[in-house]
Amino acid sequence: MRHGLTQADYLQQINTIQTRCDPPPEAPQWFEDAQTSASFPNISFMSLFRLCDEAARICSSVRALVEEASLKDMFFGATFIAESINDLDKRMQDHFGASVAPPLINSTAESALMNDYITIQDLRIRNYIDACFLRLHYSVLELLFHAARFPGHSGNQLKAIAELRDLNIQLSQARADRILSTLHKLLQDASREISFSNWADSLRLLWQVRLIASSPVLLERQKRVAKSALSTMGHEVGLMQAMGSYLLTLTEYAAL
Repeated sequence: MRHGLTQADYLQQINTIQTRCDPPPEAPQWFEDAQTSASFPNISFMSLFRLCDEAARICSSVRALVEEASLKDMFFGATFIAESINDLDKRMQDHFGASVAPPLINSTAESALMNDYITIQDLRIRNYIDACFLRLHYSVLELLFHAARFPGHSGNQLKAIAELRDLNIQLSQARADRILSTLHKLLQDASREISFSNWADSLRLLWQVRLIASSPVLLERQKRVAKSALSTMGHEVGLMQAMGSYLLTLTEYAAL
């Protein structure tokens, strides 16, 4: 029996969420074993990885639908996936509480204010969940894009496609804002000045911020801030000294 969770498992989950490749079929058993292992005392993160493994499997299912399903079936596939995402979202909230509930639309200021009442560990957990749902929302949007190409939909189906598309775009933008609102807190030093000397949080945020920077459905201001943060992180860890000046400082973003 395998016990514990290795760094390789964590990186593999991030990779499967981003690429939508099939997660290891034995992963659920790994998480179950790890939860009963004394070598992995942080149950909160263990539960996070277990639930996000389900997110990775939903993403993988979407990839299979896009590759194999007919245009006629895309609408029903999208609604089924959306229902699966809603169910996973509810179970996330049941386990981690209201702090991980979907953010309100156009609530950037409220997200930044609430960050002061959430522990650093809970912010990390929430960011990980938000990044997973960014990928899930985009997966639904991809299915809807293909569904809209089918010429035989009824008027009600076309209306449902448009409403589901708008909802997933709005949720994506709200979750992106919530992730970006944590940069100021997670990457500051004890003197309250912005600093990327916290390599651990920089690396945790790297894939999450990259999702924002590369998303075609997010706002330009969000992608601009994400690209600036990636540039700054890269310079801090010695990867991007050859790049030019930063696009936008985090202090400037906080003033937007």
